[in-house]
Amino acid sequence: MRAKPSNRKPPGQGSLLAGVFAMDLRALALFRAGMALFILFDLYTRAGNLGAHYTDAGVFPRSWATQYFLQSPVYSSWNPAAIAPHFAAGGAPAVALIFLIHAVAAIGLLIGYRTRFMTFIVWFLMASLHARNPLVLSVGDDVTRLLLFFAMFLHLGARYSVDARQAAGRPEGSLSSPATAAFYGQFICIYFFAALLKNGPEWRSEGTALYYAFHFDQFATPLAKSLLGRPGLLRWMTFAAWWVELAAPLLLLVPRRSVKVCGVLLLAGLQVGIGMTLELGHNPWINLIALLPFIPTWKSRPSKMEFHWPRDLMACAVLVLVVAYNIGFPSSLQLPALALRLEQYWGMFAPAPNRDDGWYVVEGRLKNRSRVEAFRESGAVSYDKPSSAEAFYPGERWRRYFINIGTRDFKDFRLPFVQYICRNWNGRNTAGRHLEQVSLYFMREVTPPPGQDGKVEKLLFYEYACLP
Repeated sequence: MRAKPSNRKPPGQGSLLAGVFAMDLRALALFRAGMALFILFDLYTRAGNLGAHYTDAGVFPRSWATQYFLQSPVYSSWNPAAIAPHFAAGGAPAVALIFLIHAVAAIGLLIGYRTRFMTFIVWFLMASLHARNPLVLSVGDDVTRLLLFFAMFLHLGARYSVDARQAAGRPEGSLSSPATAAFYGQFICIYFFAALLKNGPEWRSEGTALYYAFHFDQFATPLAKSLLGRPGLLRWMTFAAWWVELAAPLLLLVPRRSVKVCGVLLLAGLQVGIGMTLELGHNPWINLIALLPFIPTWKSRPSKMEFHWPRDLMACAVLVLVVAYNIGFPSSLQLPALALRLEQYWGMFAPAPNRDDGWYVVEGRLKNRSRVEAFRESGAVSYDKPSSAEAFYPGERWRRYFINIGTRDFKDFRLPFVQYICRNWNGRNTAGRHLEQVSLYFMREVTPPPGQDGKVEKLLFYEYACLP
């Protein structure tokens, strides 16, 4: 007599926990490829300013980078420069070689060759690159570094990879594990704590946060400027953006395919909207790539629960550090968090968008007494406001650099910038056109409340006599 088929599910399959933290292996493969391509593009764009941003002849020599960490209270217990390969040499050829090794590892990640090891190498070199010049970083860089770390615990190479072709009995469908739960946890922390930090009335009650954000000329796109004429719509968009940031990530924890898709689409829509209205460089796009692992499987087969205890225990322990860091953890936990480069702060536009806007003018006086724009080398000095966000700076990394040295916390780092301007200009011009003095001005423009007029104030940030 033929045995009756059992309705019992195999252990570890179809449980509520497995459904909550499931990740489709094809989605993980897409995430792997997306991260690898993004890193290759990121290295390519950074290489255009390799000499200026990552060598001792640039705006941030290694001695100043070390000083950055020594004077920061965040890094009082750990200096990331201690094990960063980018601090091994200060010349352009050596830095270019490290960039090349980084790119080769990213290609290995792209094709899924020894995927977990390549993920580690890419993360390690990314952490080193971030330590070499923190003044050019943005929130998207933190997202990249942190998700790469947690990705080391995932099966990124289970599908569409060299590893998968060489492996026997490759897994199918979707998997859940404590490691996927840890990845979920870090991702949710990014949005949830970003929303909690936006506790100003501009976000919570007045609904004026996007009004101020879209007045920030260093970021605002033409679309953002056009929306300033619709205050009612801006108010609605402000509240909607805050609620999506707070609640949409939690939808990913609902073990229903339709709800997870809804969460992914809401967060994707938020990032696309940010990219269309604010010139934030790569930030929206890395956040779109970060959503790929959460695309649920369309197959009806249940998710499998997998356990690899050493790896899973480490992933969960790291998540505890991350949550503790975000809520304000005791100093005894700082060292392991910083050593793993888990430091994070999601306070962009928090507690409200900055109202101090403006633009820089780098005025150089030559030996022949004529005056030039010494940074852009564009000829005559002009104090007029640039015509668009793209016209402020030659790229996103320079934008972040100038915004950082404009703050009180990093005012000391204006000195290596003007020294770089002197070296760079005088090294490319004949003695008769050498710079004698550099003056760094900031044209400060405070965004007024709705219905009021603003004014521009000329501030001298630094004046430096170039050495003969």
